[in-house]
Amino acid sequence: MASDITTYPCIIRSVTYFLPEGDVGSAGWEGAMQEAAAFLATARGSLEQEGITVQTLRVATDILTRVESVEEALRKARVVQAAAAATGISFVSYGAFSNARLLEEGLATKLLATPGGDAYTCCTFRWQPGMGVEEARSAARAIFSLGRATGDVGPFHFALTFAEEGFQTPFFPAASATRPGFAIATENSAQYAAALASAGEGGPAGVTPALRAAMAAGLRGVQACAVKLATATHVPYLGIDTSINPGLEGPSLAGAFESVGLGPFGGPGTLAVAERVTAAVKSLSGIDTTGYCGLMLPLAEDTGLAAASRALSVQTLLFYSAVCGCGLDTVPVPGVSDETPAGEAARLVAAAAALVLDIAGMAARLGKPLTCRLLPVAGGKAGQATAWDSPYLVPGTVLEL
Repeated sequence: MASDITTYPCIIRSVTYFLPEGDVGSAGWEGAMQEAAAFLATARGSLEQEGITVQTLRVATDILTRVESVEEALRKARVVQAAAAATGISFVSYGAFSNARLLEEGLATKLLATPGGDAYTCCTFRWQPGMGVEEARSAARAIFSLGRATGDVGPFHFALTFAEEGFQTPFFPAASATRPGFAIATENSAQYAAALASAGEGGPAGVTPALRAAMAAGLRGVQACAVKLATATHVPYLGIDTSINPGLEGPSLAGAFESVGLGPFGGPGTLAVAERVTAAVKSLSGIDTTGYCGLMLPLAEDTGLAAASRALSVQTLLFYSAVCGCGLDTVPVPGVSDETPAGEAARLVAAAAALVLDIAGMAARLGKPLTCRLLPVAGGKAGQATAWDSPYLVPGTVLEL
Protein backbone atom coordinates (compact mmCIF):
# COMPACT_ATOMS: atom_id res chain seq x y z
CA MET A 1 0.00 0.00 0.00
CA ALA A 2 2.96 2.34 0.37
CA SER A 3 2.83 3.35 -3.29
CA ASP A 4 -0.73 4.64 -2.87
CA ILE A 5 0.19 7.22 -0.26
CA THR A 6 2.61 9.05 -2.52
CA THR A 7 -0.44 10.54 -4.30
CA TYR A 8 -1.21 12.81 -1.35
CA PRO A 9 -0.21 16.37 -2.27
CA CYS A 10 2.06 18.41 -0.06
CA ILE A 11 0.29 21.28 1.71
CA ILE A 12 2.23 24.38 2.67
CA ARG A 13 1.22 25.92 5.98
CA SER A 14 3.30 29.03 5.31
CA VAL A 15 5.80 30.66 3.02
CA THR A 16 7.70 32.83 5.48
CA TYR A 17 9.83 35.78 4.36
CA PHE A 18 12.58 36.66 6.84
CA LEU A 19 13.28 40.37 7.11
CA PRO A 20 16.07 41.35 9.54
CA GLU A 21 15.96 44.94 10.73
CA GLY A 22 19.50 45.50 9.45
CA ASP A 23 18.35 44.72 5.90
CA VAL A 24 15.71 47.45 5.83
CA GLY A 25 16.90 50.00 3.30
CA SER A 26 16.38 53.72 2.78
CA ALA A 27 12.70 53.19 1.90
CA GLY A 28 12.08 52.10 5.48
CA TRP A 29 9.75 49.41 6.70
CA GLU A 30 7.02 50.31 4.26
CA GLY A 31 9.36 49.79 1.31
CA ALA A 32 10.70 46.58 2.82
CA MET A 33 7.20 45.24 3.38
CA GLN A 34 6.27 46.10 -0.20
CA GLU A 35 9.19 44.01 -1.40
CA ALA A 36 8.18 41.20 0.95
CA ALA A 37 4.56 41.29 -0.25
CA ALA A 38 5.63 41.22 -3.89
CA PHE A 39 7.91 38.24 -3.29
CA LEU A 40 5.27 36.34 -1.33
CA ALA A 41 2.69 36.91 -4.06
CA THR A 42 5.16 35.56 -6.62
CA ALA A 43 5.92 32.59 -4.38
CA ARG A 44 2.25 31.72 -3.98
CA GLY A 45 1.66 31.97 -7.72
CA SER A 46 4.66 29.77 -8.54
CA LEU A 47 3.71 27.08 -6.03
CA GLU A 48 0.02 27.02 -6.85
CA GLN A 49 0.86 26.79 -10.55
CA GLU A 50 2.48 23.46 -9.67
CA GLY A 51 -0.68 22.32 -7.88
CA ILE A 52 0.71 22.96 -4.38
CA THR A 53 -1.70 24.44 -1.84
CA VAL A 54 -0.40 27.49 0.06
CA GLN A 55 -2.39 28.35 3.18
CA THR A 56 -0.67 31.51 4.44
CA LEU A 57 2.03 34.07 3.62
CA ARG A 58 4.04 35.48 6.53
CA VAL A 59 6.83 37.88 7.41
CA ALA A 60 9.21 37.36 10.33
CA THR A 61 11.42 40.17 11.65
CA ASP A 62 13.95 40.53 14.46
CA ILE A 63 12.98 43.95 15.82
CA LEU A 64 13.00 42.77 19.47
CA THR A 65 16.50 41.31 19.48
CA ARG A 66 18.30 44.45 20.62
CA VAL A 67 15.58 46.55 22.27
CA GLU A 68 16.40 48.01 25.68
CA SER A 69 12.95 49.11 26.82
CA VAL A 70 9.28 48.25 26.47
CA GLU A 71 8.65 51.66 24.94
CA GLU A 72 11.27 51.08 22.23
CA ALA A 73 9.76 47.68 21.43
CA LEU A 74 6.22 49.06 21.19
CA ARG A 75 7.37 51.92 18.97
CA LYS A 76 9.11 49.54 16.57
CA ALA A 77 6.14 47.17 16.56
CA ARG A 78 3.73 49.97 15.63
CA VAL A 79 5.88 50.93 12.65
CA VAL A 80 6.23 47.33 11.45
CA GLN A 81 2.55 46.55 11.89
CA ALA A 82 1.49 49.70 10.04
CA ALA A 83 3.80 48.86 7.14
CA ALA A 84 2.51 45.29 7.02
CA ALA A 85 -1.12 46.41 7.07
CA ALA A 86 -0.47 48.88 4.25
CA THR A 87 0.81 46.06 2.04
CA GLY A 88 -1.80 43.46 2.98
CA ILE A 89 0.46 41.23 5.08
CA SER A 90 -1.62 39.68 7.86
CA PHE A 91 0.92 37.47 9.63
CA VAL A 92 3.88 39.22 11.26
CA SER A 93 6.39 37.98 13.82
CA TYR A 94 8.26 40.60 15.83
CA GLY A 95 10.94 38.01 16.50
CA ALA A 96 12.63 36.98 19.73
CA PHE A 97 14.04 38.80 22.74
CA SER A 98 16.15 37.45 25.58
CA ASN A 99 16.05 40.27 28.12
CA ALA A 100 14.25 38.88 31.18
CA ARG A 101 13.83 42.38 32.59
CA LEU A 102 11.51 43.16 29.69
CA LEU A 103 9.45 40.11 30.59
CA GLU A 104 9.04 41.46 34.11
CA GLU A 105 8.08 44.85 32.73
CA GLY A 106 5.24 43.28 30.75
CA LEU A 107 6.60 43.46 27.21
CA ALA A 108 4.74 40.39 25.95
CA THR A 109 1.42 41.53 27.40
CA LYS A 110 1.74 45.11 26.20
CA LEU A 111 2.89 44.01 22.76
CA LEU A 112 0.26 41.37 22.13
CA ALA A 113 -2.66 43.02 23.92
CA THR A 114 -2.47 45.94 21.48
CA PRO A 115 -5.27 45.60 18.91
CA GLY A 116 -3.90 44.73 15.49
CA GLY A 117 -7.11 44.47 13.50
CA ASP A 118 -7.27 41.16 11.66
CA ALA A 119 -3.50 40.69 11.83
CA TYR A 120 -1.77 37.81 13.59
CA THR A 121 1.25 39.23 15.40
CA CYS A 122 3.52 37.22 17.66
CA CYS A 123 6.84 37.13 19.49
CA THR A 124 8.99 34.79 21.55
CA PHE A 125 11.32 34.86 24.50
CA ARG A 126 14.52 33.02 23.60
CA TRP A 127 16.19 31.19 26.48
CA GLN A 128 19.94 31.69 26.72
CA PRO A 129 22.73 29.53 28.20
CA GLY A 130 23.32 30.49 31.82
CA MET A 131 19.72 31.43 32.52
CA GLY A 132 18.19 29.81 35.58
CA VAL A 133 15.49 29.98 38.23
CA GLU A 134 14.95 33.76 38.17
CA GLU A 135 14.52 33.89 34.41
CA ALA A 136 12.19 30.87 34.55
CA ARG A 137 10.03 32.62 37.15
CA SER A 138 9.95 35.77 35.02
CA ALA A 139 8.83 33.70 32.03
CA ALA A 140 6.15 31.95 34.06
CA ARG A 141 4.79 35.23 35.43
CA ALA A 142 4.72 36.65 31.89
CA ILE A 143 2.69 33.69 30.60
CA PHE A 144 0.08 33.99 33.33
CA SER A 145 -0.09 37.78 33.03
CA LEU A 146 -0.61 37.51 29.29
CA GLY A 147 -3.41 35.00 29.76
CA ARG A 148 -5.07 37.13 32.41
CA ALA A 149 -4.98 40.23 30.20
CA THR A 150 -5.91 38.71 26.84
CA GLY A 151 -7.62 35.35 27.39
CA ASP A 152 -6.42 32.66 25.01
CA VAL A 153 -5.39 35.13 22.29
CA GLY A 154 -2.15 36.40 23.81
CA PRO A 155 -0.69 33.05 24.98
CA PHE A 156 -1.45 31.54 21.55
CA HIS A 157 0.77 34.25 20.02
CA PHE A 158 3.66 33.90 22.48
CA ALA A 159 6.17 31.14 23.19
CA LEU A 160 9.46 30.44 24.88
CA THR A 161 12.10 28.96 22.59
CA PHE A 162 15.10 26.89 23.57
CA ALA A 163 17.49 26.63 20.64
CA GLU A 164 21.03 27.33 19.52
CA GLU A 165 21.96 30.74 18.16
CA GLY A 166 20.94 31.07 14.54
CA PHE A 167 17.96 28.72 14.80
CA GLN A 168 15.34 29.69 12.23
CA THR A 169 11.92 28.17 11.58
CA PRO A 170 9.11 29.40 9.34
CA PHE A 171 6.50 28.31 11.91
CA PHE A 172 4.88 30.97 14.09
CA PRO A 173 5.17 32.11 16.81
CA ALA A 174 8.81 30.90 16.93
CA ALA A 175 9.84 32.47 13.61
CA SER A 176 12.55 35.12 13.95
CA ALA A 177 14.75 36.63 11.25
CA THR A 178 18.28 35.59 12.13
CA ARG A 179 19.20 35.86 8.44
CA PRO A 180 17.38 37.09 5.30
CA GLY A 181 15.60 34.81 2.86
CA PHE A 182 12.51 32.63 2.75
CA ALA A 183 11.57 29.25 4.15
CA ILE A 184 8.61 26.96 3.87
CA ALA A 185 6.55 25.34 6.62
CA THR A 186 4.68 22.23 5.53
CA GLU A 187 1.75 20.42 7.07
CA ASN A 188 2.24 16.79 5.97
CA SER A 189 -0.68 15.48 8.06
CA ALA A 190 -2.25 13.61 5.12
CA GLN A 191 1.00 11.81 4.26
CA TYR A 192 1.50 11.02 7.94
CA ALA A 193 -1.96 9.55 8.44
CA ALA A 194 -1.79 7.53 5.22
CA ALA A 195 1.68 6.21 6.06
CA LEU A 196 0.61 5.00 9.48
CA ALA A 197 -2.47 3.39 7.96
CA SER A 198 -0.34 1.67 5.29
CA ALA A 199 1.96 0.30 7.96
CA GLY A 200 -1.09 -1.48 9.37
CA GLU A 201 -1.07 -3.33 12.65
CA GLY A 202 2.38 -4.79 12.14
CA GLY A 203 3.83 -2.35 14.64
CA PRO A 204 6.02 0.73 14.15
CA ALA A 205 8.71 -0.91 11.97
CA GLY A 206 6.86 -0.14 8.74
CA VAL A 207 6.08 3.46 9.63
CA THR A 208 9.46 4.99 8.77
CA PRO A 209 9.89 3.75 5.18
CA ALA A 210 6.24 4.40 4.31
CA LEU A 211 6.24 7.94 5.69
CA ARG A 212 9.65 8.77 4.25
CA ALA A 213 8.49 7.74 0.76
CA ALA A 214 5.28 9.74 1.05
CA MET A 215 6.96 12.89 2.33
CA ALA A 216 9.80 12.76 -0.19
CA ALA A 217 7.33 12.47 -3.06
CA GLY A 218 5.52 15.62 -1.96
CA LEU A 219 8.53 17.64 -0.88
CA ARG A 220 10.60 17.13 -4.00
CA GLY A 221 8.17 19.28 -5.98
CA VAL A 222 8.18 21.98 -3.30
CA GLN A 223 11.98 21.99 -3.20
CA ALA A 224 12.29 22.28 -6.99
CA CYS A 225 9.85 25.18 -7.07
CA ALA A 226 11.62 26.94 -4.17
CA VAL A 227 15.01 26.66 -5.86
CA LYS A 228 13.62 28.13 -9.08
CA LEU A 229 11.96 30.92 -7.09
CA ALA A 230 15.22 31.79 -5.34
CA THR A 231 17.07 31.91 -8.65
CA ALA A 232 14.46 34.13 -10.28
CA THR A 233 14.03 36.57 -7.38
CA HIS A 234 17.53 36.51 -5.81
CA VAL A 235 15.92 35.92 -2.42
CA PRO A 236 17.88 33.20 -0.58
CA TYR A 237 16.08 29.91 -0.08
CA LEU A 238 16.67 28.75 3.50
CA GLY A 239 14.94 25.39 3.39
CA ILE A 240 11.79 23.57 4.46
CA ASP A 241 10.68 22.85 8.01
CA THR A 242 9.35 19.38 7.30
CA SER A 243 7.64 19.05 10.68
CA ILE A 244 4.41 17.08 10.84
CA ASN A 245 1.57 19.05 12.37
CA PRO A 246 -2.22 18.81 12.29
CA GLY A 247 -4.20 20.23 9.41
CA LEU A 248 -6.93 22.75 10.05
CA GLU A 249 -9.49 20.15 8.98
CA GLY A 250 -7.70 16.94 9.93
CA PRO A 251 -6.74 14.18 9.78
CA SER A 252 -6.01 13.85 13.47
CA LEU A 253 -2.42 13.11 14.42
CA ALA A 254 -3.54 11.13 17.46
CA GLY A 255 -6.09 9.07 15.56
CA ALA A 256 -3.47 7.78 13.14
CA PHE A 257 -1.45 6.29 16.00
CA GLU A 258 -4.14 3.70 16.67
CA SER A 259 -3.88 2.30 13.13
CA VAL A 260 -0.42 0.93 14.00
CA GLY A 261 -2.00 -1.48 16.45
CA LEU A 262 -0.33 -0.43 19.70
CA GLY A 263 -3.37 1.07 21.36
CA PRO A 264 -4.68 4.62 21.82
CA PHE A 265 -2.54 7.73 21.76
CA GLY A 266 -1.09 8.43 25.19
CA GLY A 267 -0.80 4.78 26.18
CA PRO A 268 2.11 2.36 25.92
CA GLY A 269 3.49 2.28 22.39
CA THR A 270 2.96 6.00 21.73
CA LEU A 271 6.63 6.78 22.25
CA ALA A 272 7.68 3.95 19.94
CA VAL A 273 5.48 5.17 17.08
CA ALA A 274 6.50 8.79 17.65
CA GLU A 275 10.17 7.84 17.42
CA ARG A 276 9.63 6.01 14.12
CA VAL A 277 7.70 8.97 12.69
CA THR A 278 10.52 11.31 13.69
CA ALA A 279 13.08 8.95 12.16
CA ALA A 280 11.30 9.34 8.83
CA VAL A 281 11.25 13.13 9.05
CA LYS A 282 14.92 13.27 10.02
CA SER A 283 16.09 10.88 7.29
CA LEU A 284 14.71 12.68 4.24
CA SER A 285 17.43 13.03 1.61
CA GLY A 286 17.76 15.63 -1.10
CA ILE A 287 15.67 18.19 0.81
CA ASP A 288 17.14 21.38 2.28
CA THR A 289 15.76 21.66 5.79
CA THR A 290 15.53 24.31 8.49
CA GLY A 291 13.78 24.65 11.84
CA TYR A 292 12.42 21.84 13.98
CA CYS A 293 11.85 19.04 11.45
CA GLY A 294 10.04 16.83 13.94
CA LEU A 295 6.61 15.62 15.01
CA MET A 296 4.59 18.47 16.48
CA LEU A 297 1.94 17.59 19.06
CA PRO A 298 -0.03 20.82 19.66
CA LEU A 299 -2.64 19.68 22.15
CA ALA A 300 -5.22 22.38 21.42
CA GLU A 301 -4.89 22.30 17.62
CA ASP A 302 -5.88 18.70 16.92
CA THR A 303 -9.22 17.12 17.82
CA GLY A 304 -7.68 13.73 18.51
CA LEU A 305 -4.92 15.12 20.69
CA ALA A 306 -7.46 17.25 22.57
CA ALA A 307 -9.66 14.22 23.19
CA ALA A 308 -6.65 12.21 24.37
CA SER A 309 -5.64 15.00 26.76
CA ARG A 310 -7.95 13.58 29.42
CA ALA A 311 -5.43 10.77 29.84
CA LEU A 312 -2.28 12.87 29.39
CA SER A 313 -0.07 14.92 31.65
CA VAL A 314 2.36 17.73 31.00
CA GLN A 315 5.24 15.45 31.95
CA THR A 316 4.06 12.75 29.53
CA LEU A 317 4.04 15.26 26.67
CA LEU A 318 7.51 16.41 27.64
CA PHE A 319 8.59 12.76 27.74
CA TYR A 320 7.48 12.39 24.10
CA SER A 321 9.51 15.46 23.18
CA ALA A 322 12.68 13.55 24.00
CA VAL A 323 12.27 11.50 20.82
CA CYS A 324 9.91 13.35 18.55
CA GLY A 325 8.65 16.74 19.20
CA CYS A 326 9.14 20.39 19.52
CA GLY A 327 8.39 20.76 23.22
CA LEU A 328 5.05 21.69 24.78
CA ASP A 329 2.73 23.39 22.32
CA THR A 330 -0.73 24.87 23.00
CA VAL A 331 -1.08 23.01 26.30
CA PRO A 332 -4.05 24.19 28.43
CA VAL A 333 -3.10 24.70 32.07
CA PRO A 334 -4.81 26.34 35.07
CA GLY A 335 -4.58 30.13 34.90
CA VAL A 336 -4.81 33.04 37.30
CA SER A 337 -7.87 35.25 37.71
CA ASP A 338 -8.94 37.95 40.16
CA GLU A 339 -10.49 35.20 42.32
CA THR A 340 -7.38 33.03 42.45
CA PRO A 341 -5.96 32.92 46.00
CA ALA A 342 -2.48 34.37 46.30
CA GLY A 343 -1.06 31.05 47.48
CA GLU A 344 -2.47 29.18 44.47
CA ALA A 345 -1.19 31.85 42.07
CA ALA A 346 2.27 31.53 43.59
CA ARG A 347 2.09 27.72 43.28
CA LEU A 348 1.17 27.94 39.60
CA VAL A 349 4.06 30.30 38.89
CA ALA A 350 6.50 28.04 40.72
CA ALA A 351 5.24 24.95 38.88
CA ALA A 352 5.41 26.65 35.48
CA ALA A 353 8.91 27.93 36.24
CA ALA A 354 10.04 24.41 37.15
CA LEU A 355 8.55 23.16 33.89
CA VAL A 356 10.48 25.81 31.95
CA LEU A 357 13.67 24.57 33.57
CA ASP A 358 12.78 20.98 32.61
CA ILE A 359 12.38 22.00 28.97
CA ALA A 360 15.58 24.03 29.05
CA GLY A 361 17.45 21.06 30.50
CA MET A 362 16.09 18.67 27.88
CA ALA A 363 16.90 21.04 25.01
CA ALA A 364 20.46 21.52 26.28
CA ARG A 365 21.09 17.85 27.04
CA LEU A 366 19.70 16.54 23.75
CA GLY A 367 20.93 19.43 21.62
CA LYS A 368 17.52 19.92 20.00
CA PRO A 369 15.28 22.98 19.60
CA LEU A 370 12.20 22.99 21.83
CA THR A 371 9.33 25.37 22.48
CA CYS A 372 7.02 26.07 25.38
CA ARG A 373 3.60 27.53 24.54
CA LEU A 374 1.20 27.18 27.47
CA LEU A 375 -2.43 28.35 27.34
CA PRO A 376 -3.46 29.37 30.87
CA VAL A 377 -7.23 29.15 31.43
CA ALA A 378 -8.10 31.92 33.90
CA GLY A 379 -9.57 30.32 37.01
CA GLY A 380 -9.45 26.91 35.34
CA LYS A 381 -8.90 23.67 37.22
CA ALA A 382 -7.18 20.49 36.11
CA GLY A 383 -9.66 18.22 34.33
CA GLN A 384 -11.93 21.08 33.35
CA ALA A 385 -13.14 21.30 29.75
CA THR A 386 -11.78 24.18 27.69
CA ALA A 387 -13.58 26.62 25.40
CA TRP A 388 -11.59 29.03 23.25
CA ASP A 389 -12.25 32.32 21.48
CA SER A 390 -9.75 31.47 18.73
CA PRO A 391 -11.05 29.54 15.69
CA TYR A 392 -7.63 27.83 15.48
CA LEU A 393 -8.02 26.04 18.82
CA VAL A 394 -10.19 23.02 19.62
CA PRO A 395 -11.90 22.15 22.93
CA GLY A 396 -9.98 19.87 25.23
CA THR A 397 -9.02 19.47 28.87
CA VAL A 398 -6.99 21.58 31.29
CA LEU A 399 -3.86 19.71 32.42
CA GLU A 400 -2.43 19.89 35.92
CA LEU A 401 0.72 21.92 36.54
